[in-house]
Amino acid sequence: MHLAGAAHKPELTESDYLKVNVELTKYLARKAAMLGCKRFIQLSSIGVNGSSSSTPFTASDIPAPKESYSRSKYLAEQEIQAICASSDMEYVIIRPPLIYGPFAPGNFQKLVRLVKKTPIIPMGGIDNQRSFVSIYNLISFIEVTIEHPNAANEVFLVSDEQDISTSDFVNKIISSYKQRTLLISLPWSILRPALKLIGKEKALEKITSNVTIEMNKSISLLDWKPPLTIEESLEKSAFHESNKI
Repeated sequence: MHLAGAAHKPELTESDYLKVNVELTKYLARKAAMLGCKRFIQLSSIGVNGSSSSTPFTASDIPAPKESYSRSKYLAEQEIQAICASSDMEYVIIRPPLIYGPFAPGNFQKLVRLVKKTPIIPMGGIDNQRSFVSIYNLISFIEVTIEHPNAANEVFLVSDEQDISTSDFVNKIISSYKQRTLLISLPWSILRPALKLIGKEKALEKITSNVTIEMNKSISLLDWKPPLTIEESLEKSAFHESNKI
């Protein structure tokens, strides 16, 4: 099970991503095959499918990674598939969207910090649709793929199976973390120039675009359903953070 990789660091170059996410993954997969590992589970990224879409992404989509990180994850997938094709080792590739949970790095932790430190957040009018996956639901899915015969040599997309807007997600964070933050709506024509001035325009665009996932393959092949709702996952995450678990 390979979960390590380079991410969430803007200073990393394309070369850094290739070295860590591709070359080291290829080395690990080769060693696993040589040692007789039966199945190699690779945590990839929904970014392999693309950065946004007006229709839900599926596991059968033609890959269209747009950024250095996503391109490196796709190249790693190809290396793993090639190694497995020339050995007895099976592969499972999992492409999650934004993963959230206690002390999660990246955009989720930025949202939590924003909610905790800012009394008013102008993100109330974001009319988009996004898929998310909690660390709890992701672990549940990975556990199923470890031994399920139908998971062999397959690519899966996984989510909480609840598509919501970024505004709704932030509102649920406010509620779960028991904050008094006020969520207000500002026109994008005002918000975008303001964010551009402080260098945060691209960061917001990443979490306000449409990124949804169609999970029919994961459900039908593995008979899996997310055990927790978004609300339950966020409440559990808030509890674990407050108790430093």
